[in-house]
Amino acid sequence: MNDHISRRRFLGASAAVTGISLTSLGSFYSAAAASDEVHGFEASGIAGETAILPYRLFKPDDYRDGRQFPLVLTLHGAGKRGTNNKIQVYNNALIYSDSRVQSFQPTFVVSPQCPDGKSWVDVTGWNEGARPLREMTDPMATVVELLDDLIETYPIDPDRQHVAGYSMGGYGTWDLISRFPDRFEAATPMSGGGVPERAAELDDVRVWAFHGEDDPIVPVRGTREKIRAMQDAGLEPKYTEFTGVGHTADPALRTDGLAEWMLRDPETPPIAPQTGIDS
Repeated sequence: MNDHISRRRFLGASAAVTGISLTSLGSFYSAAAASDEVHGFEASGIAGETAILPYRLFKPDDYRDGRQFPLVLTLHGAGKRGTNNKIQVYNNALIYSDSRVQSFQPTFVVSPQCPDGKSWVDVTGWNEGARPLREMTDPMATVVELLDDLIETYPIDPDRQHVAGYSMGGYGTWDLISRFPDRFEAATPMSGGGVPERAAELDDVRVWAFHGEDDPIVPVRGTREKIRAMQDAGLEPKYTEFTGVGHTADPALRTDGLAEWMLRDPETPPIAPQTGIDS
């Protein structure tokens, strides 16, 4: 069984989480603890102030050896919402738990699952694209609580937090780094819509964004406008746009050097892009 499951949050959240009883919390706790390991990701869960989230956590080998390690947060798309605490690991999180990447840079990887009917972000629709920064959703607020809890519990370097997300999670990635630009060292938003009004604040966040030119779900303008706003602010984000590609993360996740770019020591030279059209 995993050695961490945010017990204090589960035991203390029933009064704060509307409509959630102690019985429900207990059932959720049991399901999370008993779930099978998925590709090295242990099952767990957190009951925050306003939401309950299952999540999967990958721990690097030898994480008890006295060092501090980076953390990668992965945010899934709308189609993987639910409570089974498995599907959200595929495929974004597996990029960073891969043995080759772990040999390059051992890292913790956490992959929470958003509840059905909820969202990482407040959008008028998935086709909104670029948007203003609205009130943080309950699931996203709980993600932030989860990050704080993990840093308190495990040897995670608070200066080396990273976030990667696709579709709804791409929106969520832009949302998080716009709200907390001092928290994240690097981000890879894929097929999401950015927040142009917060572009200038991202001067300390390395960004590599991806989008399909022909995306029929989340319009590519949502990424283009954010990237343009960052460039207008004097920043140099990386952007790969895939010609003739629709709504998918596959070409981004197959990009050579993506994980190494995300996890490299910030003092080392950047890795050049290997695919797509970059600006």
